Amino acid sequence: MQKTSFEVLNSLILLNIDYKLKDMKKLFTTLSMLTVAHFAMAQFTFSDDFESYTGGAYLGLSSPTWTTWSGTEGNSEDPVVSTTNPHGGTKCVYYSSVLTNGGPVDCVLPFGSQITTGTFVMDFWLFVNSTKNAYFNFQQNTTIGQVWNSDWNFNADGTLDVANQYGLAFSTTYTQNAWSHIIITIKLNNSEWNVNIDGSDMGTFHNTSMGIASIDIYPLNGSQFYIDDLSINHTPYTPTTNDLAVTYLTIPGGLAGSQKNVKALLRNIGSGTIANPYVSLYHNGSLLGSQTFTGMNLASMDTQIVTLSSLVTYTASNDITVDAQTSAALADDDDTNNDTIMYNYTAITPAVGKLVVGEEATGTWCQWCPRGAVFMDMMSTTYAGYFQGIAVHNADPMVEVTYDAGIGTLIAGYPSALVDRLPDVDPSAMEADFITRIQVAPKAMIVNGAQWSAGGDTLFVSLTTTFAQAVSSGNYKVACVLVEDNVTGTTSAYNQSNAYAGGGQGPMGGFESLPNPVPAALMEYDFVARAIQPSFAGLSNAYTIPAAIGYQKVHNFAFPVPAAWSQSDMKIVGLFIDGTGKIDNASSTDIATAIANGFVNLAGIDGEEIISQMALYPNPTTDLTNLSLNLVSETDVVVNIYTIDGKRVSSHNYGPLNGTQNIEINTAGWSTGIYLVEVMAGKTPKVIKLVVQ
Repeated sequence: MQKTSFEVLNSLILLNIDYKLKDMKKLFTTLSMLTVAHFAMAQFTFSDDFESYTGGAYLGLSSPTWTTWSGTEGNSEDPVVSTTNPHGGTKCVYYSSVLTNGGPVDCVLPFGSQITTGTFVMDFWLFVNSTKNAYFNFQQNTTIGQVWNSDWNFNADGTLDVANQYGLAFSTTYTQNAWSHIIITIKLNNSEWNVNIDGSDMGTFHNTSMGIASIDIYPLNGSQFYIDDLSINHTPYTPTTNDLAVTYLTIPGGLAGSQKNVKALLRNIGSGTIANPYVSLYHNGSLLGSQTFTGMNLASMDTQIVTLSSLVTYTASNDITVDAQTSAALADDDDTNNDTIMYNYTAITPAVGKLVVGEEATGTWCQWCPRGAVFMDMMSTTYAGYFQGIAVHNADPMVEVTYDAGIGTLIAGYPSALVDRLPDVDPSAMEADFITRIQVAPKAMIVNGAQWSAGGDTLFVSLTTTFAQAVSSGNYKVACVLVEDNVTGTTSAYNQSNAYAGGGQGPMGGFESLPNPVPAALMEYDFVARAIQPSFAGLSNAYTIPAAIGYQKVHNFAFPVPAAWSQSDMKIVGLFIDGTGKIDNASSTDIATAIANGFVNLAGIDGEEIISQMALYPNPTTDLTNLSLNLVSETDVVVNIYTIDGKRVSSHNYGPLNGTQNIEINTAGWSTGIYLVEVMAGKTPKVIKLVVQ
């Protein structure tokens, strides 16, 4: 069964993210999926060249071992034995997708039980048609559909990508339109996987999951492939007394110069208890430090995450090595082959002045959206100062209608994320796009300025854009966003739907320990998009192009700020958008910093106020009011109308106007209350209150 794009990463093994849950700041990820309380001693051996079956017959119906995802053989899930293109003999099995989303064939080979120790070898031949793909996955548990151990994607471009619960684990190449001999060797004691293709060692990786129970073969959209001469052999493990293994490392993302702690997953694969394990950390061959984890007792087959206290300073291409021993006094344990893991990395140097924006489509009603919240928090923590998250809510009390409508045109479902408005991805996949974008030198830099209105209910913002590169063409745009952290609510509409409750979907930053839904009293929402101006796409033709290096332009915005919004938890985010719709660069400051920077008023730059007079009549009103303007020169006029709590109810661009103008505003059907009418003219905002009775 293929996982949907929004279920690809449903476990966060080793992340230990402390997502901000109100009054529950220290919820750590569990290791329930990793704990193994017994030795898997039974040997499993299986081979099938498919020669004993009748051509055209259902495989599962013909075999006592092969089955389907649903467990029902002899239907559309069950593949058919083929006499076309066998590798050896006269028969093989052909897999192809019929449905747009893959399948319906969904073939499963159970291994008899969950295997957690010993050595497992799967040897088979694979033929992928030219420009097509192939896919299978290993299931961790005997009950399929609970945890995907790893996904194996043989892509149409001749690349093989292996993903585990933590993301992409391994990549290599294979030959299309030819039979490839593939051997996957798994040392389950320390979760070390090796891939051999056509006699060549393609590499080794360590997996997050330490159990396998079946293989699931599922043709995706565009799949056309054959499998033949498959064999499986599991060699059971006989434990020694003292054997501590390192099975996985978590190397936090980081940019050059940043300092990070490394986490290691230890596993006692000996028969005795290990007390006070001793772990050493090396960076580029030099010892950074060793430490004894006093008070830790690992029973046989127990696992434990440890955080190494020595900090790694990320430099250029280097390696990180962790070595574990049963104690400081014991130089080596009974098996030295699983004591050490080395991780190679290349630190990324960010482009000067670059800030990457991640916009997440979310909602309190969305059961998978806790994943977005956790990964937004992780990205903001890991890449502080280089990443700005914006949570765009849908159909809940935090919705910003204009923003929600804009992002809705660019996403396929919830949760989704846009990184600098590249194509949408699952929030768990934001880091890859971030790494790409943070290295791209921006065309311009933005400085935020701000000041409060005399009444303190309107925030005036200036974005001063200075071009760092010469630009010869393109319709560059500007937009401004207000974002608020630590947003809470008391009604049930602030309850967060939570598919991770109970831990069945694996750890998710603490949400696995919370109910479904999570009560509003336990939730704090971060990065909440409160307002965006002038639109999601930004102000068109906001700059005079061509533009030379040093060309500077100022844009003003006025935001009504309801008393319910926490000013100390808000940020001003400026967006500089290129002609393709991507965010070229951004700025982010809290309000206090923007005020300290100073508000640059366009009226002062231009030497005159564009709007010399502005009034509403009648005011209060019921069905209709008139906006009277006197403009001293021709300029584009945009009128935005907000409720007192900041939700936009109307926006209209009247184009270039001059002199005395009367604009009718139809208020029929509006709820009674106070509204804020904002007029943008010559980029100089003015706000006036309107009362609807």
